[in-house]
Amino acid sequence: MPSLLAALFLASLTLAAAGGACGKVPSMAPSLTPSPLPPPSPCSAFVDGAIITLFAADFGYWSLDNYLALATDVPTSLTVLSTSSGTFALHDDVPNYFGILIDPSAFTNLVIPYNDASTPETSFACVDVGDNCVALRDMNGNFVRPCPSCVPENDAMTPYLACTPPVNGQPTTAHAWTVNVPAP
Repeated sequence: MPSLLAALFLASLTLAAAGGACGKVPSMAPSLTPSPLPPPSPCSAFVDGAIITLFAADFGYWSLDNYLALATDVPTSLTVLSTSSGTFALHDDVPNYFGILIDPSAFTNLVIPYNDASTPETSFACVDVGDNCVALRDMNGNFVRPCPSCVPENDAMTPYLACTPPVNGQPTTAHAWTVNVPAP
């Protein structure tokens, strides 16, 4: 008889710990309240045909001068063109496609306009870096950032866009762009 009392005592402790005090058995039914969905990734904006702007907090909007991409106070609408699985090209209204100028002698690769999106230099991949920001990875694994000191002849210190290496394999806050989808 003592073992039966001990078993009942342990069972009552188990029920109490599970929330079934006072003889109530806890419900094992799943909750019908849906859990909130996580917010969509800002990378989901990079779909074929989407029009976006990209803004770097300290420098301005992704834009284009005659021969170089740069960051300015004036936003440029960029159209997304899917190029292959998970990659895309960006172009303005002309259209100028943005791509990297591969220069093995340079520390960075500048972002320049191209006539079409058929070369690997114009393909980018999106990396979500949080806070509605993305980093754009080029074909070499580097990331686009405004870089005022990357061009020695840049006396005005206009922030040109260049692809620079990640730090410990990850983009830095200098590589972060806020994605905006302009109203139609």
